[in-house]
Amino acid sequence: MSKKWLNKNLVGMGAASFFSDFCHEMATAILPAFLASIGASAALLGTIEGFADAVSSFAKLGAGYYSDKKGIRKAIAVLGYFLTAAGKASFALAVVWPQVLLGRIISWFGRGIRGPVRDAMLSASVE
Repeated sequence: MSKKWLNKNLVGMGAASFFSDFCHEMATAILPAFLASIGASAALLGTIEGFADAVSSFAKLGAGYYSDKKGIRKAIAVLGYFLTAAGKASFALAVVWPQVLLGRIISWFGRGIRGPVRDAMLSASVE
């Protein structure tokens, strides 16, 4: 008998991804206005985004390799989701732009490590 394509792994990972992306979009929508309110320029927003994207890209390379080599995917994915949430939540405490930069880097590092690991787990969960 073949596996069902809609199983608890698919539903759970889909829900986690949905809510994580939902929260990301809410925070990203107000980030320019928030940075302006603490005295940061538009150029700093670009710098923050650039550093965060670079960290995410390198994290994807390392996390994919590491999880394939060690075979521990669930713990890495959970850590990635936790770091993403913690990085976004740290915006609430930010009073200067370097704190936003740090929170964004932590958040994007988490997103970078969870992505390839989650995709590997999804592909292993369905035929």
